[in-house]
Amino acid sequence: MYNVEYHNHNFDNSSDDYLLLDTAKNIVNNIKSGDSYYQIFKRNDLQNISPNFIDIADKIRNSFADLIVISMGGASLNPQMLVSFLGQDGVSPKIHFLNNTDPLFFNDLLSNIDIKNSAFIAISNSGETLETNILVGCILQEYKKNNIQDLAHRSFFVTNLTKGALKNVALEISGTLISHQEGISGRYSGLSSLSLLIGFVAGIDMESYLSGANEVIDDFCSNLDKSKPVLSANSIYYSNKKTLVNIGYLQRFLPFLEWYSQIIAESLGKDGKGLTPLKGLGPNDQHSMLQLYLEGPMDKYFSFFYINDINKDMSNYQSSGLNSLGCLVNKKLSDINKINLEATINALLLKKVPIRSIVLKSLSAKAFGAITCHFMFEVITIGKLMNVNPFDQPGVELIKEQSKKLISNL
Repeated sequence: MYNVEYHNHNFDNSSDDYLLLDTAKNIVNNIKSGDSYYQIFKRNDLQNISPNFIDIADKIRNSFADLIVISMGGASLNPQMLVSFLGQDGVSPKIHFLNNTDPLFFNDLLSNIDIKNSAFIAISNSGETLETNILVGCILQEYKKNNIQDLAHRSFFVTNLTKGALKNVALEISGTLISHQEGISGRYSGLSSLSLLIGFVAGIDMESYLSGANEVIDDFCSNLDKSKPVLSANSIYYSNKKTLVNIGYLQRFLPFLEWYSQIIAESLGKDGKGLTPLKGLGPNDQHSMLQLYLEGPMDKYFSFFYINDINKDMSNYQSSGLNSLGCLVNKKLSDINKINLEATINALLLKKVPIRSIVLKSLSAKAFGAITCHFMFEVITIGKLMNVNPFDQPGVELIKEQSKKLISNL
């Protein structure tokens, strides 16, 4: 499904084998014990998912032209990267992610949807996410402005079923309530109910997606410190680099890299510790950031992301035979893109910096499910090695407290 190659690493001298093994065993024990934070790593298949999910997804697909997903942080990024990476293949409705309180962004969204033929899914584990709740309120107000009466028909809420303002809103308008899996935070929700539901709406092969994730879970639980995620965590943690540069050489990687940045920053940045993630796009960054990376401080760890086998229809674009194009005559766009990737890696190799490449074998749901699960395991393992809690976010909670104080003064 995917391969990871390492350059300028010395695994023999980099790590404490006993520490890595104990860390991996600790994570597996937490999975087996039923610890709520680790339940996301229980092997999943479609037979374990409520048939109600399929029914809700079918209702949305058959009834609406536009679906607005209202959520913040990982609750938005996980389904967004899934839809962006794998596409919708012409399936209706068109899915829009409303994940910012920017009024210009809100206005642009309204300009690009058929509001009378739209539905929304609001997602919040606590039901108290400030931004999600105000956005729900604004969408409901827009429905009112457009004399839309059937709110119950077009309103869906993935949240805590026992408490929270979002649950109360759902009950007040008789919207559909869907249980948010307890104990799973947004950034680790890639295999949870919220991502699966939106994946179903998008027409993505979620069975293959879960199959890819399950193979990574089996690898981690069976091979422990020799598994792919632990080897990746080992390479990052013992590199002693505090800045992680993650560059995709396909546009589709960008939402995924935004999620990867979030899960690194929010999981590991605490107690005065942390790693700083930077995301980028090649070859664009070759004309900007690579100057810094090649000639600036050598304090960075580099990861490159690519897909080996791109759909033939997409890989057959090639330049014309005009002689004035010189060496580019009849060259394929996909070949030039891959050459750019290889040239960048080769240049960085000359600088003796640690590099890894993560190459998916194909653009498939199975491969994407695998790397999503891989990086969740990787970050949790690094958190354990750093001796920080990879599941809380006290800094985020501090901002929430300040927001509530300021709102009360409006």
